[in-house]
Amino acid sequence: MKQFLTLKASQIFGIGIACFVLFFLEIIFINAPFLNFVLELTMLFVFSSFFFGWYYAVGTETFKLIPNSDKAALKKFKISLSILATITLLLIIYYATSYFDDSSSVLSSDDSFLIFALFYLTYFICIVYWTSFIAESLKSAELQRPAIFSEYRMDILLIWFFIIGVWYIQPRVNKLFNK
Repeated sequence: MKQFLTLKASQIFGIGIACFVLFFLEIIFINAPFLNFVLELTMLFVFSSFFFGWYYAVGTETFKLIPNSDKAALKKFKISLSILATITLLLIIYYATSYFDDSSSVLSSDDSFLIFALFYLTYFICIVYWTSFIAESLKSAELQRPAIFSEYRMDILLIWFFIIGVWYIQPRVNKLFNK
């Protein structure tokens, strides 16, 4: 995972854009439904693994650079990221099984809506938590003291909007780990 910390912003951006471009090219040019389905699942898995790996590496490794840090916060971050990964995997499995299931759904539409609403609410809460954790850890590691919210609020948005934020966040990560 530490390999993510030494990559240049352009490399991370390139990998992210390549995942998007390949995904859309696959949708446009491949007419075989099963092959299309397999490639979509593969790209979704690769894309998710890449970004979760980057978030995990940056969050855990910058946290280790903070003096007198609270280990419970790191544990909550890992749990949050595990919940996100699990929900993503469950959604991939649901998508995969729904492709092969021609019968009507076991769940009523109200039950399905409620389950997906709870999944996405949990997903959203976890994303808010880990983006703020990564931003706070990064800023605290740079300052070598606990950062206050006003010092890292912009970093939260940069991490949230990854494709733009990587150009600002990754050079700072490189600076911390290429000493």
